[in-house]
Amino acid sequence: MTPLDHGKSMRDFWDQKARENAMYYISSYRAYDQQDPEEFWKWGGILAERFLGESGCRFTGNEAMLEIGCGVGRMTKYFAGRFRHVTGVDVSAEMIRQARENLAGFDNVRLDVGNGSDLSVYPDASFDFVFSYIVFQHIPDTKVTLGYIREAGRVLRPGGSFYFQVNTMPRVARLRAALGKAKRALLKPKPESVDGSGPRDLDHPAWQGSRVTMDEVGSAARAAGMRIEKIEGEGTQYTWVLARR
Repeated sequence: MTPLDHGKSMRDFWDQKARENAMYYISSYRAYDQQDPEEFWKWGGILAERFLGESGCRFTGNEAMLEIGCGVGRMTKYFAGRFRHVTGVDVSAEMIRQARENLAGFDNVRLDVGNGSDLSVYPDASFDFVFSYIVFQHIPDTKVTLGYIREAGRVLRPGGSFYFQVNTMPRVARLRAALGKAKRALLKPKPESVDGSGPRDLDHPAWQGSRVTMDEVGSAARAAGMRIEKIEGEGTQYTWVLARR
């Protein structure tokens, strides 16, 4: 499957999930049919503030930022108050449609539908900060993920930073975790939802995603003129990486 094929597959999947229950598939901490919009947006701000702080980057407020995988604008809304200009890109046209409705009053935000394989719509050296959270771990093809890392380096200005999350869990550990989760699901009584619905298609490649190694991440970063400055959570599904150009 080519990167463009993966892009179409991911768009179809995430368009469907955005129409079905966007809040759940963006943040599945609450039960499928018990989403709380106020809490959803509140935590978007809390998480954005936390991640900016944990990045260790210093911001003046005059930076241009790119958020890869912005969804419905949950964190984008907060970033708009911290940066001079924010661009959010997402593979799902439906996510972007909802994001445009949610952020209609923000004149320093641009929202784009991406092709799911690169950032070719953006010129070289056009952003001071690039960010991505719980996005790359859902991409089915490792090569596409590594391509995004190289692309992030391309669109960064000299001195800019890329703070992002990838899945570096070893294959054996990931299989063991998946088996344990399946076993617990079989033993645990399924809670009944109000309307009898629930999450579906979680075996889809666009949900299951793929993993990368830190050697691969480091090589991709160096190829784009970046250096890795910080790694947290290596060997887990939620590995944070800070790279600077």
